[in-house]
Amino acid sequence: MHGGRSTLEEEFVMTWIDRMAALAALALAGCGTMFASHPPEATDAVVRQASFDLACPAEQLQVVPINFRSYGASGCGRHASYTAACGLVGCAALVNGSPAENAQLQAEREEAQRVAQQHMAH
Repeated sequence: MHGGRSTLEEEFVMTWIDRMAALAALALAGCGTMFASHPPEATDAVVRQASFDLACPAEQLQVVPINFRSYGASGCGRHASYTAACGLVGCAALVNGSPAENAQLQAEREEAQRVAQQHMAH
């Protein structure tokens, strides 16, 4: 016994400390992509989700970063904005607003562009 602890207790404590250190190292290893600005895995998640939401093949989509976690996706005459987040088990993307809201915003933008072009032509 050392300081009131048995050898078995010391082994248990050291094993527990070793396991916690290994777990912390694994968690921190995933932080490289978790906190990276626009990791490729996040873009892939946006492409998968946008392909479904916009009913557009992935090959026809363009995805551009907007800010830290936001992306814009466009293709097949439609577009939407997404927020992507990555963690230890992968990345996920969520559309900002509903597809119906995004379609309405797109229709309003297109109308504004059409009106602006008509004014410029006169």
